[in-house]
Amino acid sequence: SEQIAWRKSAVLFDQTHHMDELIVEGPDAATFLEHVGINSFANFDLNRAKHFVPVTPAGHVIGDMIIFREREDKFILVGRAPTANWVKFQAAINKYRVRLTHDPRSDSRPDGRAIYRTHYRFQIQGPNAEKVITKLNGGPLPPIKFFNMGHINIGKRRVDALRHGMAGAPGLEVFGPYAEGDEVKAAILEAGKEFGIVPCGLGARNTLRMEAAMPLYGHEIHASITPWEAGLDWIVKLDKGEFLGRDALVRQKEKGIARKLI
Repeated sequence: SEQIAWRKSAVLFDQTHHMDELIVEGPDAATFLEHVGINSFANFDLNRAKHFVPVTPAGHVIGDMIIFREREDKFILVGRAPTANWVKFQAAINKYRVRLTHDPRSDSRPDGRAIYRTHYRFQIQGPNAEKVITKLNGGPLPPIKFFNMGHINIGKRRVDALRHGMAGAPGLEVFGPYAEGDEVKAAILEAGKEFGIVPCGLGARNTLRMEAAMPLYGHEIHASITPWEAGLDWIVKLDKGEFLGRDALVRQKEKGIARKLI
């Protein structure tokens, strides 16, 4: 029913608990992150998001996160733990003027303990997502380009929104203070009833990768794969100057791709 909903109606993905969040801020935040990542920040304006991919000095992929630019000196990275840990390590061994705040993913077995996060994070996706979002907002949405951020109304709240798409149609990822999450989630589900919205769990969500022919490998494979082999060559910006792993990536490119994920 969840898989059918993202093809025929709408789904609400609750991404609040299964990803790490790492806030990087300070006068050297942009310089530091460009040193660690393989992509360029040349056109990375405020209220935008992009993929952030770091590699080891040998040029092997650590992982990836989605990075949001909230201020000139503040970035929020959201994704898997290995990448967050690598960024923390690089901040510890280098002398950049940055401050990191790490909010790890929620414990999957809390044994009755209360769980708190910095932010809630929901996605409204599917062919009816636009109708749900328009109803929530009380009118048409302001134009928000893909992977750009804006704001919409949900109930009594004015929430941050990222234009995103994971179910074959444009949708939004909305986020805000964790304490407001239950209120916002209830408002989304209530507004979405007439459009067939269904809460979608992580197990069903992961099958989207199969539909998109994306590999379902674990973290371990990244320890021996290059950006070229992983199909991330569009992110690599060798001309942005020196950065961690650049020399290895240059050698890899000259050598050519010996294998590729399928």
